[in-house]
Amino acid sequence: MTLTSLAGGISFLENVALLCFLVKILNHINSHKEHLDFTIQIVFVCVNDLVSSFVLFWLGIIRVTGNGTATFCAFAVLLSATIQTMSLFNIMCICAFRYNVAKNIRKVGAVRRSRKTLVLVVVNVTVALCGMSLFWGTLELRSIPDGTNIACYYKAVVSGKATLLLNAIGYLLLITCTVVSDVLCLMTIYRLKRELNVVENITVIQSVTDNSLAKQRSTGKHSGVKSGQHSAIITILILLVLFNMSILPNLIATSLLLAGINMAPKAQRMTYIFMYFNSLFNPIIIACRFKEIRKLITQLWDKVKERFV
Repeated sequence: MTLTSLAGGISFLENVALLCFLVKILNHINSHKEHLDFTIQIVFVCVNDLVSSFVLFWLGIIRVTGNGTATFCAFAVLLSATIQTMSLFNIMCICAFRYNVAKNIRKVGAVRRSRKTLVLVVVNVTVALCGMSLFWGTLELRSIPDGTNIACYYKAVVSGKATLLLNAIGYLLLITCTVVSDVLCLMTIYRLKRELNVVENITVIQSVTDNSLAKQRSTGKHSGVKSGQHSAIITILILLVLFNMSILPNLIATSLLLAGINMAPKAQRMTYIFMYFNSLFNPIIIACRFKEIRKLITQLWDKVKERFV
């Protein structure tokens, strides 16, 4: 339980700090740059990680002592599962957005689509409503005698039938969203490389046939788009690899459970905690990949050193 709260607390503090930096960056980004959309998408990832880490922290503290605390425990677990599902769909949507950008890489100045943010909002709200409705609709609490004092563990407070159904649904969602996200990411890398090669060939021809100021500006825009898209897709690829690593143990545990093979409670809890592996390391990866965040951290560190000196 201490490990659960510790992991949740560290991840929560990391994501709070990252969210503060991202909000500060959003206040200074040119609204006409495509970089704004990507930053907003990362904010959605950060907010989901922040809330899920906060819930994980409390899961390590909650003690089940009766029916009331059992209900609260079940709600906390269902909330964390809903947020993890939202993260699944967020990653899938962001991969789809990057593929759309890669297809239109040659349309300089037309790659930004403000409705991407609206799509993410709708997806998150829809998944949250459907997830919690489904979970509460299938929830069957066990009768917990007063005076009980056990850790918050889903199978200890919920009947076996409800647990098996939710595991089956979660397993299908994990497999589907992960496969779709991985395929979209690989397609984006391939399409981006092909489109940028075309852009480079067009730029070379233009530089040979016309050295006008307009062509030079177009070349500069294409170079900026190329650099921005390379950086964005590498960031998404790293986050996706971390996400795959974090859900792999849970997929294996769920497969064993659906096959009728029981695991020890401690082993099941470790696989559950491992699902938050990406929430713990996402802030570090994002901070390293965003030069604006690195700059803000450097400035903050310089101010701290000045005060101590």
